[in-house]
Amino acid sequence: SLQLQGGPMSATEVLEFEANPHLQDIIQVRLLDDAGKVADLQTYPFTHFVDLLQALVDQHCT
Repeated sequence: SLQLQGGPMSATEVLEFEANPHLQDIIQVRLLDDAGKVADLQTYPFTHFVDLLQALVDQHCT
C-alpha cells in the first residue's frame, strides 16, 4: 500500500508534513480510518451510492 501511495516520505517531506498546522487532525483521521477497516466485510458496490453522492454534490456545489 505504501508503494501505491508514492513510497516513504523524504526527509524534506517529513519536515513539511510535521509543520502542517492540521497535523493532529490528519493523524486522527488516519487512525480512525484504519480502525474502521473490517477484513472481509461485505459492502454495497459504489454504484449503490451514486445517486446519493450526486444529490449531495448538487446540493452543496451548485
